[in-house]
Amino acid sequence: MSGGTVLTVTRESARDNFFGSHYGLTQREAEVLTWVSDGKTNAEIGMVLGTSPRTVQKHLEHIFVKLRVETRTAAAVRLLSLTSFPER
Repeated sequence: MSGGTVLTVTRESARDNFFGSHYGLTQREAEVLTWVSDGKTNAEIGMVLGTSPRTVQKHLEHIFVKLRVETRTAAAVRLLSLTSFPER
């Protein structure tokens, strides 16, 4: 495993933990939101997580309610604006 991969996992874990504790997202919802913020489609996220695109859509519906947003773009912007980590 490369050092870059370890940093990515750590960054994503921090995002997942932040959104779980502050917005009541489940671990799976936080994972879905992280993939959405990376520009993945429901089908792509479903393949990565081993679930159907419809299940991903249901997770997104729950995320929208919890974050009080209406679109996947708004949810991704919320995630990225609150969890930006400075480059070093």
